[in-house]
Amino acid sequence: PLFRSLSSATQSAAFTASSLTTTDTPREDAELTPLEVARGSKNKGNKFFKAGKYREAIDYYSEALRICPIDEKDDLAAFYQNRAAAYEQLSKKEVDEEDCIRRVVENCSEALKLNPRYVKALQRRAKAAQRLKEFEMEIGRA
Repeated sequence: PLFRSLSSATQSAAFTASSLTTTDTPREDAELTPLEVARGSKNKGNKFFKAGKYREAIDYYSEALRICPIDEKDDLAAFYQNRAAAYEQLSKKEVDEEDCIRRVVENCSEALKLNPRYVKALQRRAKAAQRLKEFEMEIGRA
């Protein structure tokens, strides 16, 4: 197969949120390229993100990263940055906020390796790095 199948958690999220799934495909009469499939996963992730379902969005962005050809650097950078945005939002809801913020930094760093001029990833990483410093300062005071 051209790509790996979705995890059972992702499939479950897709089936339980039928209003969030996409029904349009770029080409119904031909097999989709890996890049088209990856972009489709990213679009599904965007729908979940907009609905506030950040874990499901992360699953789809991760799927896009697994499928996307390695020479599509701009697309890969966008997928990493989108996943970072989802982790950033998830950090506001999660018990382990610090872990989510570390993942924001990691994903933005990967995006910047692929596209060093990606301003959105640079800004998001700087903001997350500042939050990590605040965590470290709190630990130092405890």
